[in-house]
Amino acid sequence: MLRAVVDPGVFISALISPGGTPAELVRRWLAGEFQTVWSPALLHEFTEVCSRERFRPWFSVGEAERIADVIREGGERCEDMIAGAPAPPDPDDRYLTDLLLTSGADALVTGDSALLTAAPGTGRIVSPRAWLALLDALDQE
Repeated sequence: MLRAVVDPGVFISALISPGGTPAELVRRWLAGEFQTVWSPALLHEFTEVCSRERFRPWFSVGEAERIADVIREGGERCEDMIAGAPAPPDPDDRYLTDLLLTSGADALVTGDSALLTAAPGTGRIVSPRAWLALLDALDQE
């Protein structure tokens, strides 16, 4: 089964837009089409960002905490470690690239354009749309 590190921003986008591509990605994860990999830093980032007042029109802190529990219980835990990944454009995203390497996941799924352009052509940092296309292609085999 494919394994992916899913950027917290993808989960947040799914909460904001239940009809969008990130929400479809989450539905397919919950349906067992792939495994997510998380770390304490990833969950901390998710809960910290979700606690910001600007997200109240879309979801409550309690709803975000329940999603964090789903990520924790439904995903594969990997400890935070410095893996020597090339530094991403935003140093605050280093934990994501290190988690990708440390966990041996197949991809980092993100909507962050800086991360997507940081490793062009590697196939390991992909958009939610590209990840869904890969799942669809594997489904066709």
